[in-house]
Amino acid sequence: MPSTSAPSARDPGPRPAPGRRADPHAGPAAPPRRPAASPVPEEGRPPRPRGTRGGLGVLTLGRNLVAAALLAASVGPAPAQSPAPAAESETMLMTVFLKHDQAKNLKEINAQLQKNGYYDQFPPPGTEVVSWYVVMNIGQVVTLRFPPSKLREINVVLENTAWGPYRTEFFPTYDYKALAEQQKRTMQSPPRP
Repeated sequence: MPSTSAPSARDPGPRPAPGRRADPHAGPAAPPRRPAASPVPEEGRPPRPRGTRGGLGVLTLGRNLVAAALLAASVGPAPAQSPAPAAESETMLMTVFLKHDQAKNLKEINAQLQKNGYYDQFPPPGTEVVSWYVVMNIGQVVTLRFPPSKLREINVVLENTAWGPYRTEFFPTYDYKALAEQQKRTMQSPPRP
């Protein structure tokens, strides 16, 4: 009849995997590793690349963080905002990334923009250009101020004229410069004697 007692001195317990040496100082064995995701798609879905979660890859996240940092570094002084405006004169800020198609040269991009009517339609009337920068290796970064009722018009103008030569991204924006300067003054350490 087999014994069910603790391992004896002759039976050291579980053996290491082939090719690995047992560590005499190691504690209890770690639980077995979970098998890697099957490359077989679930219900017709293609397999997700390694290192992604929910479709947002590490590279995409890193690219967006770099773009946000470049935007923050490139935005020059903006006019100070007045106290809360009346409801009729409310405006909003939006930053638009016009990411150039690197498969085309500048001449091809400009020809397509002209053909699409981009230079005639963007920015639409009633839209103030707060800043317009070229960010190398990205394209153009434009910050606009406009009444919220113009949001759809701006979107449609860019869809009709900029798509193709550019990939577009839109970011609601607000002027933080005065608050950042105030916060810096109040948060600075007092001078040391």
